[in-house]
Amino acid sequence: MNKPEADLYADHHMTNNAGLKFSDAPPAGWAVVTGAASGLGFAISKELGRDCNLMLIDSDASGLAKAHHDLGGGAHRI
Repeated sequence: MNKPEADLYADHHMTNNAGLKFSDAPPAGWAVVTGAASGLGFAISKELGRDCNLMLIDSDASGLAKAHHDLGGGAHRI
């Protein structure tokens, strides 16, 4: 029996939990953020940087240096 497309994942444990929030996730040790020099990547870096170490990646080297400084500069450049 075929399920309608909207119901394909309805009974999967990862998609059927309306109460699950990002803040419910266990603390992480490291996060890798691409596009971290600006926009959404920078905003995500600010949020994730509260709870874990970050590896920031971006093709804009000067923007990445500024993002590093704006995020507190507590990292090493590789």
